[in-house]
Amino acid sequence: MSNRANYVSATGKLEVQGLARAGESVVGIVRLADFKRLETLLATNEGSLGFTVRGAMDDRGRPVLTLRLEGSVTLTCQRCLLPYLHELDSETEILLAATEEELAVWDEGEDETVLAAAPLDLHEMLEDELLLALPYAPRHPEGVCAPGGGAAASAQDQTRPFASLANLKRKQTGNEN
Repeated sequence: MSNRANYVSATGKLEVQGLARAGESVVGIVRLADFKRLETLLATNEGSLGFTVRGAMDDRGRPVLTLRLEGSVTLTCQRCLLPYLHELDSETEILLAATEEELAVWDEGEDETVLAAAPLDLHEMLEDELLLALPYAPRHPEGVCAPGGGAAASAQDQTRPFASLANLKRKQTGNEN
């Protein structure tokens, strides 16, 4: 483990190339409330996530970062519209191209390659990773949503706005025959 101050500047920029060459890691905790792009996706922005950014060289001698997020976030279930705790344990490997030429060559066959000629914003990297780790349509596990509970059940009890139109159409069809 490294001293975070060796690779993270006062402005939050992470010197990723040096981190990878040294094979060091930066470990920390980040508050969910600090992620502005997540405000509308989370049921609540209370809490925090643990992160690890580990630098290394891959088997072909290229610099790579492994970005890991761990913790839980509160999401809104799309079935019952009630909040639930979603566990996160996400790990992504990112190749670090130092030039546009490396980026063009490496990006063709690899999952994720970024141009890292200059230090990268640590907060932005973590926020991007969290956005990618969240489910597209968050839901409780099968069988967990309470039958007859939540906003979905109350929506079923409401009158349907086009029911009278359907009845009118049936009457017109019946009168024409």
